[in-house]
Amino acid sequence: MAQLGSFIVFIVLIANAMGAPDRFKVEVHEERVEEEQEETREERRGGRHEEKEKHDNRFKHVSGDEKFKYVSAKGKALGGVDNKGVVKIYQDGNWMSLPTVPGEVIGSVGVSPDGWHYMTTDLGKNYRYNANTGAWDYLLWASCTQATAMNKDLVMYRCWNAGGQMFKIQNGDTRGTGVHVSDTPKEGGDGVVGQINWVSVGTDGETWIVSRDGQVYRKNPGANTWDAMPIMNAVNLDVENANRAIVTTKGCGVYIWDGQSFDKQKTPGCVKQATINKNNAFYLDELQNLHSD
Repeated sequence: MAQLGSFIVFIVLIANAMGAPDRFKVEVHEERVEEEQEETREERRGGRHEEKEKHDNRFKHVSGDEKFKYVSAKGKALGGVDNKGVVKIYQDGNWMSLPTVPGEVIGSVGVSPDGWHYMTTDLGKNYRYNANTGAWDYLLWASCTQATAMNKDLVMYRCWNAGGQMFKIQNGDTRGTGVHVSDTPKEGGDGVVGQINWVSVGTDGETWIVSRDGQVYRKNPGANTWDAMPIMNAVNLDVENANRAIVTTKGCGVYIWDGQSFDKQKTPGCVKQATINKNNAFYLDELQNLHSD
């Protein structure tokens, strides 16, 4: 029986050498095609993986082990409020903690290029960080929930007292100079004015706001009016100057203003808040991680 099996194998080999039936050639060809197609699929999968890695590596993870609930940039300054309510400033590649205020939970911070930072607490109190003494100086209590600073002598707050107005503190006047509600855009046709969701002031005094219905406005100092910008559904924004601003919209969209138009940005995941300074844009994702471009 073993001799018969060997004889059959010998006959098959001779048949192939002399010209096997076409079906044998077709089967071999089909197997080779399948192998080549699988190799191509593997190469494509590898290419997509490399493309994804390249996209992810476009952004720098700057928060390290820190988790932030609010971030702020201005000039060369970068800071934020971590998930424990502590203000932290980014210096020389490290996060430095500023002192806390006993009995207060910090909600937002507006960093200033000159080191005089402003913050709000969950109780609506407002403080300024004194760069000379290293302590927080109490300013006023006006139910404010967000701060944005140009420098030591100019800060603006989003506040909810008196129907939701902005407060401006200028030239060290700690009593606060209120920006009257009639100075802000009228919204929605319901006769309500002054209800804003976000405010930002740039290093040149450029001031932008997000209205209650998500419209972005910029202050026109010459005409003392607010001009609507060509972007809607805004959630928050940040202004560096008249030619550089960033807007976060519903659905995790992020747009940068270059002085002429808005350009949609690629982002490291779903961005909840974005801030910008003279060199970089910073993106706070839904996991409280901070990235830069």
